Amino acid sequence: MQSRVEVVQCIADDIQHWLARNPDAADTPEGIRDFWLSEKNGSQPRELVLEALNQLATLGIVREAAQRQGMPSIHCGASRRQVRIEN
Repeated sequence: MQSRVEVVQCIADDIQHWLARNPDAADTPEGIRDFWLSEKNGSQPRELVLEALNQLATLGIVREAAQRQGMPSIHCGASRRQVRIEN
């Protein structure tokens, strides 16, 4: 059985692989879990996906994209062009 740290690292690896193939990708943590992660990691709890996203954000690999107030958070690759959101 993998430790929490190992599972989070596997999720982070899946996210990085997805972004390498899809550099303009952006999604909610739930969408990332459902579509970006390998079959092995796609059933992991949202909190572990968020932990992996936070880890990658700290490394400058992903960022939280600008969103309208009250909308769910969207994460994307750090190099993705920022788009201004009008309220």
